Amino acid sequence: MINNSVSALVATANGHWFDVLNGLGIAVHCNKHQPCPVCGGKDRFRFDDKDGRGTWFCNQCEPNSGDGLALVCHTFGVKPYQAACMVAPLVGLDMGQPIDAERVKRHQKRAEQQQLQRQQQQLKAREKAAQLAYSIARNYCCLADASNAYLQSKGVLPFGSLQLKAPITINGGKAIKSDTLVIPVFNGAHISSLQFIASDGRKTFLAGGQIKGGMFPLCSQITATGTIYIGEGFATCAAVAEDKPASQVICAFNAGGLVDVAQIVRRYRPQAEIIILADNDISGTGKHYARLAAIAANGSYIMPEVCA
Repeated sequence: MINNSVSALVATANGHWFDVLNGLGIAVHCNKHQPCPVCGGKDRFRFDDKDGRGTWFCNQCEPNSGDGLALVCHTFGVKPYQAACMVAPLVGLDMGQPIDAERVKRHQKRAEQQQLQRQQQQLKAREKAAQLAYSIARNYCCLADASNAYLQSKGVLPFGSLQLKAPITINGGKAIKSDTLVIPVFNGAHISSLQFIASDGRKTFLAGGQIKGGMFPLCSQITATGTIYIGEGFATCAAVAEDKPASQVICAFNAGGLVDVAQIVRRYRPQAEIIILADNDISGTGKHYARLAAIAANGSYIMPEVCA
């Protein structure tokens, strides 16, 4: 037997932080930008729950990241032991009573098995989504032209993007109109998902596809040297590519993707100059992630006067 401790509580809660936090009234959504439970805002907070530890990030709070127990501490203004006492009933523990060390080990093993199962399910979903994305791109799309409604509204050229030849239905019933702009998401040499951009700018990803590390190059090839620009939205990237005809521009699709894409590009193009294109959004999210990406890739960032 061992005494209950904060570390034992954290081990027991592993893999259950989503339910624990929401059970405490801390509203979190998995891998989705949302208002911060502590400081508010609109999309400055993200709960990514890495390895089941309840990890999170906020670009305004201090501290700006941590695990599930840290979020409880931060939200309620309490110390770790007090936070652990709040969490304990939700995972079947009592901080005032001893617990069996073997029980903690069994729980850890069960959490690891559940994590592995989730990863396997996610892999299957990604494979299915990739097959569907390829099928849509091949059978229902054609190369976009400059008359596309969204491209015209942004005043940019297609740069190899696609558009639907006919309306389709995706994601369990969402209707996508004909002529909608379609941007393939490439992970390596393969399409992992698709981004659909309506004429009014509304964006939808094909559900289940891998977006992390995904990119869309707006040029035929990325050379070993020279300057490579990496931006969030397609329109921003297209505007820069048009303004700098000899440039190499890559779309990373969203602010959270900038760091991953920048690191991938740096790994394969160690001699290139990498410049991150920061979105000038009100929340400051674009600038924050652009700065992180620039640091991660040993590059720099700028804020172009264009909209994504």
